[in-house]
Amino acid sequence: MPQQMPQTQWTASIVKASTQLMVSGLTLAQLWTSGSLTDVLHQGFFLLFMGLLSLLYLICALRTNMVFVTIFFGLFMCFVFLTGSYWNIAVDQAALGAKLQIASGAFAFLACLAGWWIFFAQMLASVDFPFQMPVGDISHLIRSGTERAQQKERFSA
Repeated sequence: MPQQMPQTQWTASIVKASTQLMVSGLTLAQLWTSGSLTDVLHQGFFLLFMGLLSLLYLICALRTNMVFVTIFFGLFMCFVFLTGSYWNIAVDQAALGAKLQIASGAFAFLACLAGWWIFFAQMLASVDFPFQMPVGDISHLIRSGTERAQQKERFSA
């Protein structure tokens, strides 16, 4: 008779959760093996890493203008809330998942509005229109690495 391996605490908690958690009439283990739960979790991880990419873009946008900062902040928050929504739906928290989707939609709408604003501003600038739309230039707030090196050379000389 083969000796059984002892269950770890993690495996025991998964087994316990699978018997207690019901999603659409199926246990967590049934959903996991059918693939529908893994699809929801994988989509959540995709959205999580899209949020991290948006955060990187947001940090880089801090040297440009307020419209780009607004776009990438909206996208970052949209992806964070969508990740939470998918993961809450995966564990049968549909009401909270729906609320998170609404919040995500609000931030996506903010990003879209800012995107149309920058598009219109760039279109006006490209045809040399008599007036320009304000984009909130903030490039002077964070000095570039080149400026810092030049200032360091001036003070050291």
